[in-house]
Amino acid sequence: MDVLSTTSTMTAGSANSATSSSSTAINSDFDTFLKMLTAQMQNQDPLEPTDSTEFTAQLAQFSAVEQQVQTNETLATLSAQIAALGNNSMASWIGMEARVAGLAHFDGQTPVEVYPMANGAADEAYLIVKDENGNEVDRVKIDPAAETVEWDGMDDDGAPFPEGNYVFQTQSLSNGKDLDTVLAESYTRISETQASTGGMVLVGTGGTKYLSVDIVGLREPTASDET
Repeated sequence: MDVLSTTSTMTAGSANSATSSSSTAINSDFDTFLKMLTAQMQNQDPLEPTDSTEFTAQLAQFSAVEQQVQTNETLATLSAQIAALGNNSMASWIGMEARVAGLAHFDGQTPVEVYPMANGAADEAYLIVKDENGNEVDRVKIDPAAETVEWDGMDDDGAPFPEGNYVFQTQSLSNGKDLDTVLAESYTRISETQASTGGMVLVGTGGTKYLSVDIVGLREPTASDET
């Protein structure tokens, strides 16, 4: 919790520092522009004076650019503040179990509980398991009406697959014809929250990472997980 707070403070502090530096630079550039404009007026050819409307246009153009830069800085500061607030609010998710699609961690011995999410029109379904490189390592026939199934993590010879992160998919068929293949869902314990350019990232068991928008459910840890 302290780490998250420190990170948020550093983010906001960095944004404020950057805004202050940018504002100083803008003021300096604006003063320089005025000095150059004054020098130009003092040294113009009296026989062919520069049209005053040209000076006005230059000043207006610079002011417009200055205003746009300041607006961008304000938006950047607000974005940093919102990210900090989001990080703090997501901190309450640490220790909870999040229901996510696709990726799950296998510890090398404990079966993985999976929510297959088979097509309602299916009369046949398969749980497809792939490693992190996208290679299919297992395919198990399952009841298409089952709410949950367990993947035992064993190969055809009865040996456990290596510990690691695996992607779970469910293929649904009807009368032998493919209906669809979707990502199956599972629960993972949240251990950390991180801010990123793509949104808040939640770190689950085994270092699995998910965007907060990909979380479809949240629950208290089960008694067996707490022991």
